[in-house]
Amino acid sequence: MTGNAQQHTYYVYIILCNDRSYYTGLTNDLVRRFEEHVAGFFEACYTYGRRPLVLKYYEIIPFLEEAVNRELQIKGWSKAKKKALTEGNFHKLQLLSQCNNFSHHKYKDLEKGLDSARPSALRLRSGQPRIGILGGGQLGRMLLQAAANYPVETFVMENDPSCPAATSAIILQKAI
Repeated sequence: MTGNAQQHTYYVYIILCNDRSYYTGLTNDLVRRFEEHVAGFFEACYTYGRRPLVLKYYEIIPFLEEAVNRELQIKGWSKAKKKALTEGNFHKLQLLSQCNNFSHHKYKDLEKGLDSARPSALRLRSGQPRIGILGGGQLGRMLLQAAANYPVETFVMENDPSCPAATSAIILQKAI
């Protein structure tokens, strides 16, 4: 941002279209621009053939450069992230923003404890396969519950003992 940037009011907004898609835009007059979307003022606009429309979310940003950057950021998001933002579900938004790839730095010490995570090394003495559930969120809990139907030992590869999958693992181990 430049030192002489004049402060105005800009709006970054999200519209829910009739086909359940989201449109993200930027304006300096939110009411006028939304009315233009609803009326189909611009035939080439994304929302023209997707009416009726619902304004689901907007932010007020005082500087144009910051507003443009925010619009581009939101436009790059998945539909799930936009939905979480419009619903005010900031916990889900945070979860959707986290990297869950095994190569992520938060798992850097995990490989040492798994004998380089090779499937041949992940066998019990009895010969039963051992399955590691990577990540302890909702998906990890669901995978753990599904694995309970098979003759395998499961363990949660997550540092946070309060995550949903770790809690489920403790419950399933007590039940067995």
